[in-house]
Amino acid sequence: MDTSLVGSESVQLLSSITGEQLRPQDLTPTMVFIAALVTVLLGLVYADGMVETEEKQWLQATLEQCIPLETNMRRLTHLLFRGVIKNQVYAKTHQLLTLTASLSQPERLLLLGFCYQMSAANNKVDYREQRYLQAIAKRLRIERQHLTVLEHQFHEQATLEPGAVAEVQALLNPAQFYRLDSLLVQAARDMLAVLPRASVQ
Repeated sequence: MDTSLVGSESVQLLSSITGEQLRPQDLTPTMVFIAALVTVLLGLVYADGMVETEEKQWLQATLEQCIPLETNMRRLTHLLFRGVIKNQVYAKTHQLLTLTASLSQPERLLLLGFCYQMSAANNKVDYREQRYLQAIAKRLRIERQHLTVLEHQFHEQATLEPGAVAEVQALLNPAQFYRLDSLLVQAARDMLAVLPRASVQ
């Protein structure tokens, strides 16, 4: 994460979403990542027009698992959750780009990996959810061959490009996320465990 890209626009946006007067020092790398995560996951929840029980349960469990127990982080995440829904931030491209501007390529891929995990929470990927995932991938500048590797766990017939699996494994290497909380590092490790092996052609 390039913290120099977490500028005044990010601070103003997150202050508006949470209803809190945030300062630049409040926006730790983990907080910025969680803000982007909440936004894209809620966008996925509402992508097909139906909020399914499995998705809600997965979202709640994942956020509880990934957010440090530190009180202020949890409190801000709760405010973020409500604010993103109220203001439909997930549907506003410019705001999404503001939230993700400072994320590194590995962090963007991890973000999308969470989306694919939630999409599969009810054992099916709706067509509208698929379109949303592809749109988010494009906005996050995720390469198509990397997207295919994430999709492979749900569409095993997908053809993987040589080297793409190894590239995704390198991007999701837990060492890439040293600036984030250890809970998110563990999430990257768990994500890696379900991806195809580098030997897959």
